[in-house]
Amino acid sequence: MDYEEMLDRFELHYEKLISEFTKKIGGLNYKGMPEPHIPIIGSNYSKCKYKIAFYGIDTKYWHNMEDFMDVAKENPKKASILHLEDLENMEFLDWTNNFHTSFWDFILEFISAFYHADIHKIRNAECPELLRSFIWGNTNSIERYDNQASDNEVPQNIYDKIKKASQIFDDSEHLIQIAKPNVMIVLNWHEDENWFINKKSESDYHYYKINDHLFYYYKRSTQTHIFQTHHPRSLAKRFGFSEIINELLEQFVHCNVWDKLPDGVDDIFESNIEKSNSILRNELIANIAEGLIKTHSVMCGQQLVEIFNGNGITKDNGDKYSQGRGIYKTISSAWNYYHDTLGDVQTAYNIAMSFVNSDGDYAYE
Repeated sequence: MDYEEMLDRFELHYEKLISEFTKKIGGLNYKGMPEPHIPIIGSNYSKCKYKIAFYGIDTKYWHNMEDFMDVAKENPKKASILHLEDLENMEFLDWTNNFHTSFWDFILEFISAFYHADIHKIRNAECPELLRSFIWGNTNSIERYDNQASDNEVPQNIYDKIKKASQIFDDSEHLIQIAKPNVMIVLNWHEDENWFINKKSESDYHYYKINDHLFYYYKRSTQTHIFQTHHPRSLAKRFGFSEIINELLEQFVHCNVWDKLPDGVDDIFESNIEKSNSILRNELIANIAEGLIKTHSVMCGQQLVEIFNGNGITKDNGDKYSQGRGIYKTISSAWNYYHDTLGDVQTAYNIAMSFVNSDGDYAYE
């Protein structure tokens, strides 16, 4: 999925949330309130090999609600991406502090360690590909009362109502479903577990406390690894950033997040995949078959055609698949590849038992 496609998905998802939010607060006097912080996706994120999202607690003196609502009422899609330039223009480089103990200092030092990049080059915007490679969000979309709302003398009861309405945004599931990060680093030790876990599918999660400053959540269905730790201000006082960053890198290896960590800055992007490659098609068919076997399900050729075409997977000549003999020939080829070429009888069996034609017969025959 390229960046534009991901933004389209993002806008469609948040359009509904923003529309609901505007309805809930439309009758309130929101003058002086900060607008909700909607996560921002860096322009290089979609093509990165290592997809990482950083979440803080909340913002401080974020943009104002009146401007946001002017846009949101007319075009909620546009409102969802109002501040893409904050990441694109790397404005956050000015949001650090002299002691290098802020939220953004932590992110810069993490990126430096993760990609073996010179921290001074990062701070001087000399590594733009890295600085546009991640997602930035907050577990609380509306910042605390003591900042902008208090300064502007917003009544506490108005703030409380808007804060409650904003909770529609405060859920990790939104970004997991849209952008599918490999890793989410949540710099908020006191966030409730409801932010991390969808209670409707709690069995989909595995989680445990690693130590007194690191908690781990794993969502099986999307293979999302979430690491929760303290806010950087607290980490800086207790450890300094290097210790916790090195600990996170060790956990990435321990939890098998990726086959390997990056060798350097040049290792940031996914290799170009030729989607007409027969091995790619075979591997996808094998992975689908494994899932079907586990759930005692089957799939017909037309369903596989939709998956192939929806993901840009083509025939060897570059043509799209259509319903008919072509897709069944591809399934048969996958069976032959695993059974005859690789001698992988189990995978061949999975394919044989998973794909059927319109009559319900084995598709590979």
